[in-house]
Amino acid sequence: MPSVARIRQDRGPIIVLAALGLATMVCALPLSGDNDEEDLPATIEALQAELESVRASGFPGQGARPDQQQGNQPAQPRGGSSGTLIEDTFELDLATFPLGEGMQVTDQAYLLGPFGQCANDVGNFDNPVGCTAVCQTCGTDLQDFRFNVQFSFEEGLSDRSFGVILRFVDEDQDAMLDYEDYLLALGFNTLANKFSVYLHIPNRIDPWSVVKSGQAGLLRPGRMNRLEITASNQGQRMDIFLNQGRILTLTADSPQPGETLVTEWVDNGAVGFLILGRGVQARFDNFSLEPLP
Repeated sequence: MPSVARIRQDRGPIIVLAALGLATMVCALPLSGDNDEEDLPATIEALQAELESVRASGFPGQGARPDQQQGNQPAQPRGGSSGTLIEDTFELDLATFPLGEGMQVTDQAYLLGPFGQCANDVGNFDNPVGCTAVCQTCGTDLQDFRFNVQFSFEEGLSDRSFGVILRFVDEDQDAMLDYEDYLLALGFNTLANKFSVYLHIPNRIDPWSVVKSGQAGLLRPGRMNRLEITASNQGQRMDIFLNQGRILTLTADSPQPGETLVTEWVDNGAVGFLILGRGVQARFDNFSLEPLP
């Protein structure tokens, strides 16, 4: 038995046939005779009633598209890049982050990695490195925002880093880190219990630098850490909290005591998750992104 969606799709040709039938019957009727003149309005009225009946049944093309019909509507993430809150608990695949090799939604979480080669394993970036999972519904020009996520080391090499993308300018929009792309990222090393802020500067032979490192205060493996990042001041300041404690503040200029200056700064870009070394897998959950006015 065909599904409801299939039945509704099949009604499109009915309209065409009904319209053709109406035109054919009108043209085929004789143009003389009292009885014919009396039957013509009734015939047209009956066919028009049938046509309107089929139209009212809700087939594609007279309302929603087939993929928007009830019972066949794809799940959508809440919010968007226009200033509304985006949330994803990864109970379903909402397409907030990409899926593929090393990227999967499972056990109500987003698992990233392991990969064979990532950022810390490559010298000069002659080839792009696809160990980044950029948020696909957050927008690519975020400036001021509030970014929350829970994360933990899942498995693999615990001395390899993973973390979050603070700002990513993807020049060719291929969702991979290339020679000409800008990246500001926060990485965590579970074995050393440390954080590092990494900067990839475009179009340099030696593009990588470490802006700042320090003790992270990560929870033991298996427990979820809570990360909160607030970007403000027209994208020129970031306050970063881990497990409700501030670990650093990044700024574009005039740092105050306790703040860290990033000399190569870009005011807007994309956000997401990333793996910084091969052979490690990380778990992410309860993601939210709220653009701020």
